[in-house]
Amino acid sequence: MRSATLVAVVLLAAAAAPGCGPRGGPADRAISRLPIEKPPRATASLQGAAVYSKEILTETYTIDRIYKSMTGPMGTLRFEIDPGAGPELLWITGFDAVMTAPDGETEMSREFMCHTNLSIRPGPGVLYEFPTALQPSSGRLFTLAQGQLSIRLPPGFGVPVLSNQTVQVAAQVLNHNIADHPFEVRHRISIEFVRDRDLARPLTPLMPRAVFGMKLIGGSDGYFALRAGEIDAKLHGEGCQVGVDAGTQYSAVLKDDQGRTFSGHWIVKPGREENHTLVTRLLALPYDTTPHYVAAHLHPFAESVELRDLTGGTTVYTSHARQVPDRVGLAEVEFLSSAEGIPLYKDHQYEVVSVYDNTSGVDQDAMATMFLYLAAKDLDLARFRR
Repeated sequence: MRSATLVAVVLLAAAAAPGCGPRGGPADRAISRLPIEKPPRATASLQGAAVYSKEILTETYTIDRIYKSMTGPMGTLRFEIDPGAGPELLWITGFDAVMTAPDGETEMSREFMCHTNLSIRPGPGVLYEFPTALQPSSGRLFTLAQGQLSIRLPPGFGVPVLSNQTVQVAAQVLNHNIADHPFEVRHRISIEFVRDRDLARPLTPLMPRAVFGMKLIGGSDGYFALRAGEIDAKLHGEGCQVGVDAGTQYSAVLKDDQGRTFSGHWIVKPGREENHTLVTRLLALPYDTTPHYVAAHLHPFAESVELRDLTGGTTVYTSHARQVPDRVGLAEVEFLSSAEGIPLYKDHQYEVVSVYDNTSGVDQDAMATMFLYLAAKDLDLARFRR
């Protein structure tokens, strides 16, 4: 496992500029295997404003064995989205990742994608300064994973950031199927954004909030963050099943203030499994609002993940997954993009329902996360505007 900081790496990468091999292609010895940061370039338009794309190439990762989810080589890159222009208000409207060969151009199978995360790093001038009750507690802005390698927010919506704040990309590889020869891959990542000063009218700000399925690994019951005396199965659903943590070096174990211990990365035994997790306290809605984009993070053998309104007796959204035929992997994970949005209510109870069908005959690992991009109704960006 390695990590790199782009500040010192870009000059080294430039010194290893690609040359040409005997047939006119890049010479392997001249391909930089270090991270490369490219300056933003205009690629499209929105409301008459230029849409910019900032591209990052991660370092190369060697795949030389089977790597299940959360166990493959990974790297962490820190940079500013547009350091020469700041500080100014930007709106992120899209995020993409492609698996490539070391040359950064030749596309490789998406089966080697574990995840690509874009997060805010704490510090002066960061997202946490924006006065909104929907701030993401983890700083996570976007996650891409096998089954969904592109996010485009609906027109008229964006996630606000500052041009000179430090952001972080965490990228990890995956390999469920190839064990007989080593090879190298890297992530080619694009961040799409517009400048607030170029817009004819402001975008609607969206703030990400994650809710996820869990298994109980310690404690008397599976109701996250509820006191024993307030549990009502009719109101709060059936709660988490008892389970086993997947046990990777990147812990997904979470403790609540009632002494219970949960895992957001658990083992699925052979067969079909349906698990319910009360997520009202994770969602922590400060007011009624609407998600306008919903993405899901699932692992192979997942069938679906659903956000259910227990109070209203309705489904907010269900994301279904499609498996890769004849191999282990996810071909597609559904997402929601909606200008209208779906109502969420501060005083309602919500649960995440995950369904896995493990047909492999051996234990597999599972996650079930939903990333909700919620309309921030209390966000005042006046002091960040030019």
